Amino acid sequence: MKRVPESIFTAPRDAVIGFLRGLFSADGSVQIGSAEKGTCSVRLATSSKGLAQDAQQLLLNLGIVSVIRLRRDQNIRFLPNAQRERAEYVTQAQYEVIIDKANRDRFADIIGFMQERKQSLLNAWIVNKKRASNSEAFTTKVALVEDGGLADVFDTTEPVTHSIIVNGLATHQCGEQWLGPYDACNLGSINLGLFVEDGKINWDELERVTRLTTRFLDDVIDINPFPLAEVREKVHANRRIGLGVMGWAELLFELGLRYDSDEAITLGEQLMTRIREWSTDESRQLAEVRGAFPNWEHSIYKNGPPLRNATRTTVAPTGSISILAECSSGIEPIFALAFQHRVKQPGGSYRVLDFVNPFFQRALEGSDIEDKPGVLAYVKQHGSLHGHPATEHAALRPYVTAHEIAPEWHIRMQAAFQQGVDNSISKTINMSNSATTDDVMNAYLQAWNLGCLGITIFRDGSKSEQVLNVGVKEAQKEGQKVVAATPAAAAAPVATPAVAPAAAQAAVDLERKRRYPDGVKARPEVVHGYTRQVRAPEGKVNLTLNFDEDGLLEVFVNVWPASSVPSVAAARSVSVPTVSARCRMPWPARSSCTWPVRSRPPRQRRQRRQCRQCRRRQPMTRPRRPR
Repeated sequence: MKRVPESIFTAPRDAVIGFLRGLFSADGSVQIGSAEKGTCSVRLATSSKGLAQDAQQLLLNLGIVSVIRLRRDQNIRFLPNAQRERAEYVTQAQYEVIIDKANRDRFADIIGFMQERKQSLLNAWIVNKKRASNSEAFTTKVALVEDGGLADVFDTTEPVTHSIIVNGLATHQCGEQWLGPYDACNLGSINLGLFVEDGKINWDELERVTRLTTRFLDDVIDINPFPLAEVREKVHANRRIGLGVMGWAELLFELGLRYDSDEAITLGEQLMTRIREWSTDESRQLAEVRGAFPNWEHSIYKNGPPLRNATRTTVAPTGSISILAECSSGIEPIFALAFQHRVKQPGGSYRVLDFVNPFFQRALEGSDIEDKPGVLAYVKQHGSLHGHPATEHAALRPYVTAHEIAPEWHIRMQAAFQQGVDNSISKTINMSNSATTDDVMNAYLQAWNLGCLGITIFRDGSKSEQVLNVGVKEAQKEGQKVVAATPAAAAAPVATPAVAPAAAQAAVDLERKRRYPDGVKARPEVVHGYTRQVRAPEGKVNLTLNFDEDGLLEVFVNVWPASSVPSVAAARSVSVPTVSARCRMPWPARSSCTWPVRSRPPRQRRQRRQCRQCRRRQPMTRPRRPR
């Protein structure tokens, strides 16, 4: 059964659009109904149900909803054979992917056809239609939910939108809520930066807003439409709410406190504990009027006063709502004092916008620093004050960024807020690029000892591309990577012991003898690696690289078709790196193989050859032998 290649689902947007355009241009059509009906649809015909479902998912990723219709069942039909006689043949089922309503207009704008005839026909109908296209509700009726048994579960991270599309359904990350089957939790966050007046926290106003938002989140449960009856039943049985906070970094700026200070840790625990106490008390008052949550008698609260909600507080990532509120997310420190926002324009160029933290800018303007433009230029270039003399100025000391804060302070801050949180906390423990596995292990152990329910660790530069990068330096433009060091790393230089060259070489020879007793490393029964497919003038090339604990172990190269001359040459040349990886021979950083690789010249008897330009088989005349 034909399917869309797996690589298309991970390809860039333009590649997906190009694939769909080619697919619909080959097997698609524009179906226009009678003038009385005034209907028009774009359809893709295929005998593979899997291909139709894959195409439907790709269209849905682009905001285009489609329907799959079975045109004809599998059957036995009488068709003419090679002798033009009637014979029985098994015909496959035929399916159609149908696109209509507003989705048809979106298809014409985003994807379209390669053939001018089809595209012109579709555009002409859209322009001349008498009324606006029916809108798409983007709702799907769930026909059946079945138990699928046990399966492996994998965690994933999508750093841009914090969402991922699985089987055509959009799902979002959630690290702060531990939910059972069919359960859900309403989340809401308070912007703490708005509760500082004259350098002090307005506790009375914070209490009023906490109680009000507790009632608001409980009301949302009653008016919220649920997709399944099971979800509605479970949510109403537990009535979970998750009241959290954001803008913690701005609150510390207003109070003049550093994120990595004992005063900030103490204040965080005090503030979140009070919010939970106020929210719990309000939930208790709601239970007296509206009743406790139905599962209260089966919960850990059954021996205490009734509560309206099973959980009250949490700390969510607040990625989107913090942008709308123009504040920092959750209890995170700010990532950078200044950053660039790059927006790609339709013509391919980029619109670059410079952003400077307004709290930092106000503090700088109100300080007695003489070279204010120089400090601002330094921050725009590096993203932080780290390394600048103004770091120790009293007015600017609170303005530290995430990568300037040691990991243990990140964990201590999360543990402090955990004292006032019923659920868990979504927070990132930032680590420098030089962090080791022991650093990660120590972070997890510290979080467990301090009572954190879960942590997330991100080592800077651990991915080939990441969304946020501190500063834009000239060294980076030249290809050099600049890593912002943490204060602990900057204050404590690493001592490297001096080792005699002879002793070091002896140790290396001893280790090689242990790993390669007979000169060649024994291949394990099971090795791990990856395969990447690349295109070459000769065709498709599959590169397989397998590794062990020492690094690269073996390399396999497969060139399609297997009988071609490049495939034979690749099979011989690939033995060079494979043998080198398993033997005790050095592998220079930049070296070329000097072993002779012999390949048989192409036979002159072949009647056809493959053209490198158009990828098609072209006729080739057979050379005559001289008499």
